[in-house]
Amino acid sequence: TNQRPAIVVIESMKRFRQFTSEKTASHLRDLTELAAKSKPITSDGMDSDSEVQIIPLPYSPDDFVDSKPYQDVPLPCRPFKEHIRADTKDVAPKRKWMYHYSQTTFASGTHYVFLENDTEAFPLDAFGPTGYVHAHGGTLSYQRLRSRISQGRPLVILHQTGGVSQAFGSLHESIGQLSIKAMKST
Repeated sequence: TNQRPAIVVIESMKRFRQFTSEKTASHLRDLTELAAKSKPITSDGMDSDSEVQIIPLPYSPDDFVDSKPYQDVPLPCRPFKEHIRADTKDVAPKRKWMYHYSQTTFASGTHYVFLENDTEAFPLDAFGPTGYVHAHGGTLSYQRLRSRISQGRPLVILHQTGGVSQAFGSLHESIGQLSIKAMKST
């Protein structure tokens, strides 16, 4: 199919407030202005006089192709304790780009839901079947991926992308090979 899949991005305004950069402050102003212009959609899915609201993209994906430009730039927020290396008491240079990337909304979504904090629930399943895609990932992704696997959630792990996805993808591949060998020996 040539149809682009729906990519629903669910964001927490509280998450953005942990950042101290002007880039995030500007993004929050844009989102606040968007919220002020927004109107609820009626039960028939229509809105009588709403206009499509467009906010400027906070970044271009090309901005993050290479992590090197971010290695010597101060972090826009306090680092996660799991990311601080014991030997240097600093975040690994290759990981620093993640903090800059995360200070604004993922720019490639097709639909966005902004919640006040990350404890609010949004009934995503009401739109239809949902699944998850995992690529790479570090310490923070580990808990999410492990939880989704143990709950039997539909997911795709992009193997050979490194990080947590690499480990779980390799494990899945090994289990599959063992299962095939066991079936052949019976």
